[in-house]
Amino acid sequence: MSSNESMYRRIEQRYGFALPAEYRSMCARGWFDPKPEDECGPPFYHPDENWFLYIWDMKWLLLDSILEYVFTDDCLDGFMPFAESVCGDLWCWHPASTTEGRVPVVLCEHDSTMASFYAPDLHGAMYRQILAFATGYCKDAEDEALSRAHMRRWARDLGPVFPDAWRTTITQLATRPVQAWESRSFDRRGLLSAEECRIIEQRDLAFSRLDEEFPWRRE
Repeated sequence: MSSNESMYRRIEQRYGFALPAEYRSMCARGWFDPKPEDECGPPFYHPDENWFLYIWDMKWLLLDSILEYVFTDDCLDGFMPFAESVCGDLWCWHPASTTEGRVPVVLCEHDSTMASFYAPDLHGAMYRQILAFATGYCKDAEDEALSRAHMRRWARDLGPVFPDAWRTTITQLATRPVQAWESRSFDRRGLLSAEECRIIEQRDLAFSRLDEEFPWRRE
């Protein structure tokens, strides 16, 4: 038995839920194994580094961190963490809401008692993060080139496991002209406008509970 399989069993024993197959497949490829930090601080991931899968605002938890994750006393049961956001929000699966074998991903904000349904499964959550990434990070030519490189890498590596329509969208974003718009009085530049992003999310995810809120912590 591999070390990962042993850890999967321990995680399932703790949470009463088996890690989804799509997660295990990516884990087996080493996509969640980060570089160690160096003297300059946290590592920077370039899209040409095939061994790690960078997804915009998902900082992947290592398997032992999932197993040993310590929730605060006010957290409700039924959440299984797999990543954190830059600001400390928690990305979790919500097994009780599983529908037709798909386990929804929920976003548990660190400063709120409410969580929200983010996507119908892990692949959907990653796709939505890719779309969100496309709405910014093109302030200059260097940023634009890096954003396009990320899109090409995501299309190449995730395209084969994503629905064809998602892969086509990501591939097109890699060559799409930069869009400019205003958001909250700030000028924004990206491969996708915020309004276009919202339309694509609703069309491609087709998730009836998208952004629906429910408690994850006690008042």
